[in-house]
Amino acid sequence: ILNVSYIIDPRVGGSVTLHTIRPIPRAAVLPTLENILRMSGAVLIPQEDGVYHVVPSNIAGKGNLTPRVGQLGQQLPGGYSIQVVPLKFIGAAEMIKILEPMLPDPAAARPDLLRNLLFLSGTEPELRHMMETIEMFDVDWLTGMSVGLFTLKNVDVKSVVADFEKLFGDKSASPFTGLFRIIPIERLNAILMVTPQPRYLDDASMWIERL
Repeated sequence: ILNVSYIIDPRVGGSVTLHTIRPIPRAAVLPTLENILRMSGAVLIPQEDGVYHVVPSNIAGKGNLTPRVGQLGQQLPGGYSIQVVPLKFIGAAEMIKILEPMLPDPAAARPDLLRNLLFLSGTEPELRHMMETIEMFDVDWLTGMSVGLFTLKNVDVKSVVADFEKLFGDKSASPFTGLFRIIPIERLNAILMVTPQPRYLDDASMWIERL
């Protein structure tokens, strides 16, 4: 239909039945085929010479692909590919935790902690979902925030942070969750507070003075 060449790995077998209620647009043929193959444990890998390889999904990334640097928001290639995504504002380990529940398989995303990169592998729709999620969370969380640094004179910073935790209760159930973040800086014996509401810094200053 598309007038492209393809090679099917002999380890790919089985049969599927596809019913459509209307003709499939040309642009939807490859994504549809990718979904069918994925459900059958195979993937479609485009090669530089224009030939598509159909291989078992468990060997897709082994010697068959060269990773590409993926930029958030850019168009992804059709077929199965590996994208290297540099992160700007969030750590690779933290981003993996966010992605885990929506990964097609555990090996679809791997972190490079040293360079703060993610290696993503999957079909075009799978990669698009992962990269859209990364784009949602890889943001400068200090934008629009007010920051206060409070140096303590007469008490240890750990004690004050513990008192704040008692004051505001369990983080998961507190109505203040997400309204401010308290970061102890032990080497300065100080508290760094980040909040989207500047007036909370005044309230925090008052409580720190009392404590």
